[in-house]
Amino acid sequence: MKAFANAAALDKAVRGTVAGVTISDIRTHLFPPSHDGLLLWGVDEMLTYHYLAAELFTLAPRELTYERFWKLSKAQQADLIWQHVILAHGGLSEAARVVHARRGLARTLNQLLQHTERTWQKVRHNPADPANNARSR
Repeated sequence: MKAFANAAALDKAVRGTVAGVTISDIRTHLFPPSHDGLLLWGVDEMLTYHYLAAELFTLAPRELTYERFWKLSKAQQADLIWQHVILAHGGLSEAARVVHARRGLARTLNQLLQHTERTWQKVRHNPADPANNARSR
């Protein structure tokens, strides 16, 4: 490891290293529909956002291991997060509030489910249905 003579030398080395690094930040939830399989959307993707999946492991029963969770289908993962993070603990954490471009998980799900004819299963299986779109009402 290189020793630096002073703070200025360290600063120069860090700035030079950072300036030479290419950074790519791919936000798949921001892709347009034309990106097909690269676009992540829908309630299951929203619920399994990595911040909420991480939060699940602070709240879920100890028998739910990482290995077991990642072997489940996306819908099963979303159901666990819904049950343990949102229903059992209110979904009021920082992760739940800021998921997906600061729109908020609780706010988005409330809009999707605010009408009695809507059910979780309907929204999951056909999120593009106008009946599941709060803006069309």
